Amino acid sequence: MFGIASRNFHIFNMYLDLWFIFLHVEGHDVISRWPEHLVFHSGTTVSSNGDVVTNGGRVLTVVALASELMLAAAKATTACGKICFEGVQYRTDISHKGIARSVHYLDISVLRSLH
Repeated sequence: MFGIASRNFHIFNMYLDLWFIFLHVEGHDVISRWPEHLVFHSGTTVSSNGDVVTNGGRVLTVVALASELMLAAAKATTACGKICFEGVQYRTDISHKGIARSVHYLDISVLRSLH
């Protein structure tokens, strides 16, 4: 799972009542049709002409399903790269802690099976 945010979203959140820029979001609809991928909207709205546009802050959350955490993280990262709007940003390190933890537990279970 990866969150996609607007540029400087921490700053925008401080000034939500003062200023908004609505930016056209592209690619989310394509990712939604990919097998084992989900896109959750949190900071989007629909413009008067029917386009999905940003509405500040954390804009989308992308989730990919796979049998292994590392594969799911790679699929979600690839999907995030297909979503475009001016100032788009996302972190690629979110799953690293979970991946390291799962490798650690795998190593322990392998060691236990050797005894």
